[in-house]
Amino acid sequence: MRHIILFTLLTPLSLWATEVTLSGEGSVLSKPDYVEWRFHIHSKCYATPEQAATANDTAASSVVKYLNEVIQNNGAYNKVIANGGYTAPFAFRQGQCDRTFQKSHHIVVRTTQVDAFPKLFNEIQTKVNAELASDPLNRFQSPITYATFGAPNALLTEAKQLELEQQALQLALTHAKNKLGALFSADQVKDAKLKEVSEKNANRPQPMMRAMAHESASAPVQFDDSTVSTLLWFTFKID
Repeated sequence: MRHIILFTLLTPLSLWATEVTLSGEGSVLSKPDYVEWRFHIHSKCYATPEQAATANDTAASSVVKYLNEVIQNNGAYNKVIANGGYTAPFAFRQGQCDRTFQKSHHIVVRTTQVDAFPKLFNEIQTKVNAELASDPLNRFQSPITYATFGAPNALLTEAKQLELEQQALQLALTHAKNKLGALFSADQVKDAKLKEVSEKNANRPQPMMRAMAHESASAPVQFDDSTVSTLLWFTFKID
């Protein structure tokens, strides 16, 4: 679905004007065409750096292997990215896990399976939680490896973004021309020449996820459409 939002003519106009500047806005709605989801695997309260690294690397390798089986790895928008980082000292309040060590893996999942993602989202969480411990919720007493999940984001690929921006630009020009037609005669509009175009404002896509960010990551996932819009100023020369 596409829509054009009318803007008020800002430049004073008289019958003898030879140039007129008009605003034009174009907006395009589109479904997002890929999803990005981030989560972490943490290993904390281990006696040595080696133990923390081994526990974390083993868990992350198992999870990434599983993810590579369910995500169709193909290009920049269907892939699994894992970054392991380094071990670090760890201690919790009141002396719990004092002088122990930790390590975390940051995992990014990208997939163009937008429609199938809600089901995939639940399956991945179920699988990962079955292999790892539950989130200790900041109650650390012994070595533990667990996962924390972020909220998935529905986005537009670069190709889709460019396509929608081009559509919005064409709609903005049509909008400005329609305004010109309402102000001048058909013959004047026919002979009008586009002298200058300037972009005052442009909105990047804002895809929304209906599961609120503060809710549990296991809440039902449903993505809204993205809106790409642009506001341009067109200067026409009227002979």
